[in-house]
Amino acid sequence: LSNRNLIINGAMNIAQRGTSFTVSDDFTLDRYKFKIAGGGAATITQSSTTPDDFSYSYKVDITTADTSVANTDHGVIMHTVEGYNFAPANFGSSAAKTCTLSFYVRSNKTGTYGVAFQNAAQNRSLIKEYTINSADTWERKSITISPDTGGSWDTTNGTGLKITWGLMGGSTYATSDVGNYKSSNLFLTSNQVNLFDSTSNEWYITGVQVEVGSVATDFEHRSFAQELALCQRYYYKILNASSNSFFGMGNVDGSTQFQIGFTFPVQMRAAPSSIDSSGASNFLMRVRSNSSCTSFSIEKAETNTCFVMFINSGGHGFSDGDCAFIMSNGTNRFIAFNSEL
Repeated sequence: LSNRNLIINGAMNIAQRGTSFTVSDDFTLDRYKFKIAGGGAATITQSSTTPDDFSYSYKVDITTADTSVANTDHGVIMHTVEGYNFAPANFGSSAAKTCTLSFYVRSNKTGTYGVAFQNAAQNRSLIKEYTINSADTWERKSITISPDTGGSWDTTNGTGLKITWGLMGGSTYATSDVGNYKSSNLFLTSNQVNLFDSTSNEWYITGVQVEVGSVATDFEHRSFAQELALCQRYYYKILNASSNSFFGMGNVDGSTQFQIGFTFPVQMRAAPSSIDSSGASNFLMRVRSNSSCTSFSIEKAETNTCFVMFINSGGHGFSDGDCAFIMSNGTNRFIAFNSEL
């Protein structure tokens, strides 16, 4: 019964980017993106409020209310299943199979919520509903993902299945025709409650699982190491907690550039095109003495390796070909490589 769950980080254990976020359109806990459009705002945290058998949940705490929802307003959480992982469902063919989404959810705001299933082009959209029946009580929900024999569904390293939990939204992205595939970008139900109508509201989720078949089986717990490795295919973060700690070794190219090679612990989904960091000034270049970094960029990125070019302002006596290494200038410095869907 292993490898049933197509969701990565369903137990919310992995938090490479941090454990608390105030964002409008960005990734939060690994593999989960939060987006808010309109007048509301929320803080996202990795919470220890959980049902039995779980250590963490994903908490949405409303900090700014949106009581007058405009047509295009929406507040959602998104998780994308890579095409390689979703391929066994055979969507887009006559052999398409029923799948099942299950998760634990809790909120003080009872009522009807929507969850959407879409392809990469967002021209195949299936909206389903679930109900939070009791306030501040963990409830497990099971939702059938009807097989789609039409449309185009990615089976390689792109978006195979996009899952969107709606927390608030206007009419532009909503439909009352739940349970049927629509040929437009819809991800909310018209019956949706407004979680953002009060700053007293909060919403939690954990134990997220998608599996091929019509039955929601027990949640598949993977080891922390397994889950981290799965997440690192999409986002790999090197974090050093102490000052003057080692990040990488390479050579001086010219008199102001350090070329450092990095090897990723797992093959990334695609060659990373960007770097996240705690800031260039948080790194020191070291040959015979320290020199502060002023900027850096990713070079010759592949799915397994890349170069990062660190730049300083010059005048430090570095010579072309010198052996060099990069170390942290302070505590909790990081470099991260991004290959998210």
